[in-house]
Parts: sequence; C-alpha cells; structure tokens
Amino acid sequence: EARQAIDLMAETALVKLFNQQPSAKTLYDNAYGYAVFDSRKFSLMFHTNAGSGVAVERESDKRTYMRMFGVGVALGIGGKFYQQVVIFDSKQAFNDFVEKGWEAASEASVVAGDEGEELGAHFNGGVAVYQLDPKGLLIDANVSGSKYWVNEELTNSQ
Repeated sequence: EARQAIDLMAETALVKLFNQQPSAKTLYDNAYGYAVFDSRKFSLMFHTNAGSGVAVERESDKRTYMRMFGVGVALGIGGKFYQQVVIFDSKQAFNDFVEKGWEAASEASVVAGDEGEELGAHFNGGVAVYQLDPKGLLIDANVSGSKYWVNEELTNSQ
C-alpha cells in the first residue's frame, strides 16, 4: 500500500512536470533513470526537509524506494510542500544517487500560497532536478544538504 501511494505520487508528478516543462520530457525520454520524492520543508532559523520517494531504472522498471532528510540554516519562516523530480542521464549518475544518496543544494525562493507556484531546475553532473508545486508561505534563503537513502523495508518487500 505504501509502495502504491509512492508510485502514484511519482506518476502524477511526472505528468505535471511534462505539462509544465516540456523540455523535461526530452531529458526523461533519453534518461537512464529518475527519482521522485514527496517532500515537506519547514523553516524557523533552521530548516528541515523530509520525504519519501522512488528511484526507477527506466529500461528494467526496477524500483528502489527511498527516504530523504535534510537540515540547514535558514533566513525565514514558513513551510513548503513539493515534489522533487530527479532525472539521471547515465547509469553511473543513477547508481551514485541510489548508493551514496547525497545532494548539496542552495536556493532562494519566495512562495506565497498558490500564486507562489514556481518551477525550478538545475543540471549538475548528469543530473537534472525539478521542484514542483510549492504551497504555503515560505520566504527563505538557505544552503542545505539532503541525504537520500534506501528504504530497505519497502524495497526488499517487493
């Protein structure tokens, strides 16, 4: 049941991404794999973000269910709910993510309710990262690192 919910969230996020950012579909069509996470971020001097998701090898459809958590220093107060889609152009980039699971990021954003909807992307080392659907109120400038790791319970019970 948890795997089905994560898979549905991932499929929905991909459809939304491709509708909002058609160039992402081109990257996806040529990608080795992808990962999608449902994330929540809360800020008050420090911020935390947490979520769960799935990394998928496109050719075999092999699924690795994962979790993520991050902390950082924040200049702001608020909360942000979003899906993060990560597209990997190679087996090496995909395996590095699944096995090592680390991404360091910096961002600055101002989000206010539905009108604050934004779509951000960056490319780095064979990886494209998109954030979809931030909602709530977040005025934030931070440097953070998120750790991603395999959810052994969900992955091994397939």
